[in-house]
Amino acid sequence: TAPEISRTLQLPDALDKIWYTRQYYGTLSHNIKAVYQKYMGWYDANPVNLNPLTPVETAKKWAEYLPDRAALIAKVRADLEKGEYQWVAQITKELVFADPTDREARELCADALEQLGYQAESGPWRNVYLTGSIELRCGNQADITKSAAGGPDVRKAMTARMMLSFIAISTDALAAQHDDLSLALTITDTAETFFLKRRAGVLLCYPGSADETPDASLALPKERLLGMMLGIPHALDGIRIDGDASVPGRLLKYMTRFTPNFNITEP
Repeated sequence: TAPEISRTLQLPDALDKIWYTRQYYGTLSHNIKAVYQKYMGWYDANPVNLNPLTPVETAKKWAEYLPDRAALIAKVRADLEKGEYQWVAQITKELVFADPTDREARELCADALEQLGYQAESGPWRNVYLTGSIELRCGNQADITKSAAGGPDVRKAMTARMMLSFIAISTDALAAQHDDLSLALTITDTAETFFLKRRAGVLLCYPGSADETPDASLALPKERLLGMMLGIPHALDGIRIDGDASVPGRLLKYMTRFTPNFNITEP
């Protein structure tokens, strides 16, 4: 399988010893799995892995099968002392997902991740190991830590097609499945036209016009489309809508706002 391959393959010495091909950023392990999944997909041909239990369900079953907690923790501590940090992180992760309030398991998992971070040559790997460690000890830090949000200039640089694609991937298909619509859209400052159609909750976007008559037609500058994408109130104020005036609002009604501050080492 991909994980097994990634732990055995190595770069040739001539490449591994040159500073600009060292794994300071990307890692061989990471890249091999990425290439494998790109060409082969995630399925490794083992049917057990077709539809596994969720991480929380799996962890709770582990807790049922390993009832002697004292003996388990003793083995974990012994393995930590032996430097088996990856295994300690894996087994204590199950304990944390089974019971996020398990302080002892959280601290042991944090200790293991911290050591993995100190050993990591790759900067991003080190950062995420240490981020996981601090989350286990101090809770999710996302709300009090600055992170890249994409400034106004970056958002304005998006193409109209990108903005429409964002609306499409943000749409909750199950919530929108009974609200079909079509919209002819013209971006006035770039002279682009699009035909949008939502059927069974899926929003499709076609460049140009379509043969069928749309439910509504709308012409606006790209900046107003950006406002629609960002959910800015009154983004369509003063904009003429031909046909069914409810279509633009219904187009945006089912967009899901992504949550960037999710946990990474606990449910």
